[in-house]
Amino acid sequence: MASPKKFQRGALVEFNTWHDAIKIREDIPAEGKINFVNGVPAPDKQRTTAFSEPIPHPTIEDDYIWDCGGYCAEEPPVFDKEEVMVAGWFPDTAV
Repeated sequence: MASPKKFQRGALVEFNTWHDAIKIREDIPAEGKINFVNGVPAPDKQRTTAFSEPIPHPTIEDDYIWDCGGYCAEEPPVFDKEEVMVAGWFPDTAV
């Protein structure tokens, strides 16, 4: 059984700091890592430079959440899907 998705919350600068550290930990180079689709390199050797993307709050400026995968910090708080939906981030079908 898969672990429930967890989201971390913070300002964009906090996301960027977290994201840079995770890319180093995941060995994603500056030029990006070649994506794989069903175990084979993606068409045209498409690359990714992202581990996760920040999702802005629809009404609160500089308030973001991001899927922290297995790298969730203790602070700021980490939220599960239900808590994210109650906070108004996006509709039920989006997560």
